[in-house]
Amino acid sequence: MILFYLANLRLPTEKAHGLQIMKTCESLAQLDNLTVKLFLPSRKNSQVLSPFDYYGIKNNFEIIFLPSFNLLRLGKLGFLIQSFMLSFFALFYIVKNRPTVIFSRDWQVLYLLSFFTKKIIWEAHTNQKSLLIKRVINRAKKVITITHQLKQFYCDKFLINQTKIVVISDAVDLDKFNLKIDKNTCRQKLGLPLDKKIVLYVGGANLDLENFKTKYGHYENILILGQQAHRDIPTYLRSADLLVLPNTAKDEISRLYTSPMKLFEYLASATPIIASDLPSLREVLTDNNAYLVPADDPLKLASGIKLLLADHQKADMLSKQASLDVLNYTWNKRAEAIASNF
Repeated sequence: MILFYLANLRLPTEKAHGLQIMKTCESLAQLDNLTVKLFLPSRKNSQVLSPFDYYGIKNNFEIIFLPSFNLLRLGKLGFLIQSFMLSFFALFYIVKNRPTVIFSRDWQVLYLLSFFTKKIIWEAHTNQKSLLIKRVINRAKKVITITHQLKQFYCDKFLINQTKIVVISDAVDLDKFNLKIDKNTCRQKLGLPLDKKIVLYVGGANLDLENFKTKYGHYENILILGQQAHRDIPTYLRSADLLVLPNTAKDEISRLYTSPMKLFEYLASATPIIASDLPSLREVLTDNNAYLVPADDPLKLASGIKLLLADHQKADMLSKQASLDVLNYTWNKRAEAIASNF
């Protein structure tokens, strides 16, 4: 079997979806009798490392760069044109190689291809509302969503049969988070204080970081570390006393549909988690593997942080359950679930 993965993005990228795409390709390529080829637009990139080296990914699949123009200055229209270009040039490879399935997170890429083949699988990560999506869904072999809430959105929005859409959550590389060093050793390695309680948050775009620096950068007890190599994230997570995931309920995607990769990395870190009590996060988190507090309530969040920092028994119980629950979210299991829909 042959799988073509089409992605309209720059790789490597500092954003989480780049890692998610590379890990998906790597894990699928590890399955028996499956050849994976990743097609990307040819773009200038400030990163000098190859995608394999940047993400620490096995070189077990081929990356093919297709001709492209940089039209991102045109916004959504530019992305749509780029997606059609990627599909057009990929067609030559599709005709020649006759892949078993064509896979993408970008419905725009699959829209053009839907006129030529039904061997497409769309992996949806957000609640897109374009009416063009209905054609992609109707022509697709399957649609994958990362949450049940997202599946229900598409079934209701476009009157899609429930059997057409399957839910497959994101995943984590457990081997990379199975550190053989303790919290203090991690702190020494990272130059973090040994005598302080550390509450850690991972994430945020560059603009978020700059805004946060402006507001809180003058506080002596707040360290703003900026962009870090993903290979160091397991060490940072293990160095903390507590990990926070304070997603907002004010944003629809955050409240209902998101399934951030950091969530699964938090679970794998063996560090206690405190998170917003939202339907999106409740698909993975429970009262047994995380301490859940009302979203957008700083006082309740602060109270929960103080409680967990003081109650070592409860914190330990939560982290141990999280370490068990995360075993259901490996990349290998995810790849097998995806392949069962070919």
